[in-house]
Amino acid sequence: AGTDTTSSTVEWALAELIRHPDVLRKAQQELDAVVGRDRLVSESDLPRLTYLTAVIKETFRLHPSTPLSLPRVAAEECEVDGFRIPAGTTLLVNVWAIARDPEAWPEPLQFRPARFLPGGSHAGVDVKGSDFE
Repeated sequence: AGTDTTSSTVEWALAELIRHPDVLRKAQQELDAVVGRDRLVSESDLPRLTYLTAVIKETFRLHPSTPLSLPRVAAEECEVDGFRIPAGTTLLVNVWAIARDPEAWPEPLQFRPARFLPGGSHAGVDVKGSDFE
């Protein structure tokens, strides 16, 4: 595997932070409060970096590195949202479109990390690929 997906995600996160200095400021304040300025962030800090985690999740949502999921093959016939899917059918999930669906995401084109914070509209959503809201 290459590094294109990682570098693309980092570029989008930086672009959004530059476009939203208030978000950058909040992330910096959280880092200063949790980690301080005299050491690097460690993996053990991550559970306490809730705002930074929300920024990352919002970046993944708005700018997925792979707009279409990896292909899946239906093991058996099934029905999805009224559509019959025959066994052996190759399926792709359009992650990009789902992440911009206004029925699932209020103001879907807005970069709003708060939607992933506790009490936010999508606080418990996993953006690693398990939830396709």
